[in-house]
Amino acid sequence: MKEKIGIVGYGRMGHALAGRLTEYYDVLVCDIREDIRGESGIKLVDAKSLFSICRYILLCVNQEDMESVVQGNKNDCMAGTYLINIATDYPTKKLSEMVSDISGIEVVTAKIMGQYLAIEKGMPVVVITDEIEANKFSVVQSVFSMFSTIIKRDTKAVKVINHEITKRAICMLLEAYHYCEEQGMPKEVYEIAVKAIATGTIEEFYQYTDNDYIKRIMDEIRNGEKNEG
Repeated sequence: MKEKIGIVGYGRMGHALAGRLTEYYDVLVCDIREDIRGESGIKLVDAKSLFSICRYILLCVNQEDMESVVQGNKNDCMAGTYLINIATDYPTKKLSEMVSDISGIEVVTAKIMGQYLAIEKGMPVVVITDEIEANKFSVVQSVFSMFSTIIKRDTKAVKVINHEITKRAICMLLEAYHYCEEQGMPKEVYEIAVKAIATGTIEEFYQYTDNDYIKRIMDEIRNGEKNEG
């Protein structure tokens, strides 16, 4: 029988993680919204039930909802429960203080460097944790190692890196769209084409690739940088 794991917050990231974890866990989810439906392999339950029967609980809720969700359900947790904080905006220290009056609850930090849609599509991501205690690091490994690279590092960098890489990707796409418009391509065509080319390139790209086509383009970029200098 699979071990139960709970996901509190069934938005974009919660949904993506649930899909990846069903192969390894009996996944239970709850959400403050009332319009969500259970899916194949995923059980929709109320918060009280989830907190009372799951040893691992992923907190995927918004910053403004974290306190009410945890304060309202922490008394239902069994001894040996791990609350896993993946919210980039919510400090684990604050969460630990919130449950300090309940014995048997541990709080674990696991911040995801990756985008929810990439997780849904089966792409590997990076999970950053600053946990050095063996039992807490083991929890991160148990939950995320099947689809993530896990490293120990200061988790404060995750929000900044996620934001900066997202911004740079958007800038690249907007620049590509503008180029296609200059070539006279209609919007309904270039949006498809640019995403197809960019996605394929990202999937295939390695810094030290043996793909001759990509290596030629990398040389063009390097030579252009030299000429500009």
